[in-house]
Amino acid sequence: MPVQSITAPAGPPPAENAVWSARPSQWLNFGKFTEIAIVGCAGVAVLSWLRGRMTHPAYARYDTIAIAVVVVWTILRLGIAYLRVASTKYDLTDQRLLITTGVLGKQRREIELRRVQDFAVREPFWLRIVGLGDLAVFTADRATGDIVLHALRDSKQMDGHIRQVVRTAQATAGTREVNVL
Repeated sequence: MPVQSITAPAGPPPAENAVWSARPSQWLNFGKFTEIAIVGCAGVAVLSWLRGRMTHPAYARYDTIAIAVVVVWTILRLGIAYLRVASTKYDLTDQRLLITTGVLGKQRREIELRRVQDFAVREPFWLRIVGLGDLAVFTADRATGDIVLHALRDSKQMDGHIRQVVRTAQATAGTREVNVL
């Protein structure tokens, strides 16, 4: 079987210029923070109530340990939820949209701007009341799929800004969208 060689284009790849960078807001965690806090407080309250009902000396040590476990569990869950959102970063260059996620292990998704087809702004009630929104990016890339940039400030303005950068990248690359029926 003949071996085919692939040659890279001559010269260095074109330099990318950073256009925009953001992180999702912790307001994204509002529901989860509330749920964890309620469950943790309820657990401590129930265990404290049981503590007053148990009169046998053998249980005296275990009720304190149970309360400590519930408190540590609550703090740990709150910390994990916070870190998951805090470790997410969105970067836009003049050629790609990069989404980096992960606390211990990192994952990076790249979307070539020339592959972007459309955008949609979503403003759920709990985000809209604090001036945040989600920006959905629809792509022609089946491997990457569509993505959502969560809890962005001024999502409507970002839609227009990113749309302009995408259109410029598409014009530079000489691509255009063709719909086939």
